[in-house]
Amino acid sequence: MIREEMQKFDFGARLKRMRREQSLTQDELAARLEAWGCGTASKYTISQYENNRRFPGVKPLSVIAAFFGVSVDDLLGGTGGGEELEVLSLYRALDERGKLMVQAYARALRDVNAAPAQE
Repeated sequence: MIREEMQKFDFGARLKRMRREQSLTQDELAARLEAWGCGTASKYTISQYENNRRFPGVKPLSVIAAFFGVSVDDLLGGTGGGEELEVLSLYRALDERGKLMVQAYARALRDVNAAPAQE
């Protein structure tokens, strides 16, 4: 039952996409997750997750979500994911200058949207 649910949410593909967006190998992700308190992680474990052959327990799932800066709900394909998750991943891949530019643009868009409509 859990395996079918995880496949429905396509957890493996989501994890793989986020890992690649961070330009990490499976080995590198495993090492970082281990350092974040995920217990023993390996390239094999990450591969199993990405291919929906094995699924993390509650603790590793929360560590993975925290590492990528998303909620567990987003990681599992909940309602909060989608475009917001993609934008967050793109933002994280930017250098500091790019991040400052995105922040300035987002503030300008917010201000435009908050301004009263003119007739």
